Amino acid sequence: MQTTRDQHCHTGNAYVYTTLFLALCFLLFSFPRPSHAAIVTTGDVDPDDPGTWTRNTSGHIGYMADGTMDIDNDSDVSNYYSYIGYHSSLMGAVTVDGAGSTWTSNGVLNVGYKGNGTLDITSGGTVSNSRGYIGYSPRSTGAVTVDGGGSTWANGGEFFVGRYGNGTLNITADGLVSVAETLTIDYDENGDGFINMATGGMLALDGDGHGSLGDFLAMISGTDAIRYWDGLDWAHITSATLGSDYTLSYSDTGDLAGYTVLTVNTPEPAASTDGDLNGDGEVNGSDLNLLLSGFESPPSLLNTLNLEALLGNYGRTDMNESSDTVPEPSSCVGLLALCLTGLLARRRRKMQGIS
Repeated sequence: MQTTRDQHCHTGNAYVYTTLFLALCFLLFSFPRPSHAAIVTTGDVDPDDPGTWTRNTSGHIGYMADGTMDIDNDSDVSNYYSYIGYHSSLMGAVTVDGAGSTWTSNGVLNVGYKGNGTLDITSGGTVSNSRGYIGYSPRSTGAVTVDGGGSTWANGGEFFVGRYGNGTLNITADGLVSVAETLTIDYDENGDGFINMATGGMLALDGDGHGSLGDFLAMISGTDAIRYWDGLDWAHITSATLGSDYTLSYSDTGDLAGYTVLTVNTPEPAASTDGDLNGDGEVNGSDLNLLLSGFESPPSLLNTLNLEALLGNYGRTDMNESSDTVPEPSSCVGLLALCLTGLLARRRRKMQGIS
């Protein structure tokens, strides 16, 4: 009988230990813990898992083929050199979305190195680097959008918007871009580098240039191609009105101590919600031709939004009737926009006799 009681005791203990072990496993695997699940990549990203990158890693998005990387859900990526759209004719796209989502390049960040690149910093996402380039090499194209309160791009060194390639920076809806050293717009001065600002977008430059708009623009190298939406088109900031269209302020406290901040308050352009750009009730080749006739290089935010609407409703003939169709934004549309830009650029070069 003693043996039987011992057996029951051991069996009971085993049951208790097994139960405790299973409960512990449940807690370990169900309790929220750091994860790379919110860092999503497609196509060619090298090295292939950005969650394992270190401050010594050179990261490529669109290296030997097209590639994308999305950082959200409080995720962090940190590395050294960063290239979006590395080789010629290739495309790369990165999105950093949401408060707490960060991308830190301890070295240089290139958006459109030799190929085509886009970077979207939205809804409180933050990006920081030493030097920054949009459109680094000849025939490259780069487009960056910093949109939404808390969305920040901090450049700790020199910053080029259009070096030898095409570069566009859009700062909207309380987004902030800061530059600790020299900001250069359109370095080769061939008319393909711009900064577009609207709806509370902020550009902060190190130094005191708040006395006048001329003082602020004098802090910029290259050209002073900063534009605001005047209700009809992107216009040079010098035609805007101080106070109502834009403000200048100098900060001596906080993260922007020693910086002059240009804030543009005008609304951004409204995009078509249905793709019927000529208003004839149909979405067809006529609307596409109209879009292409005004397509900027690199594509503006308005170009991309109109392209999304056109692709979502192409072929429809009932656009004058009530419709709730609003296409969802897609990183693929951004890549297609860059592709269209490349095709148009090649066509223009052929028409001009440039090989």
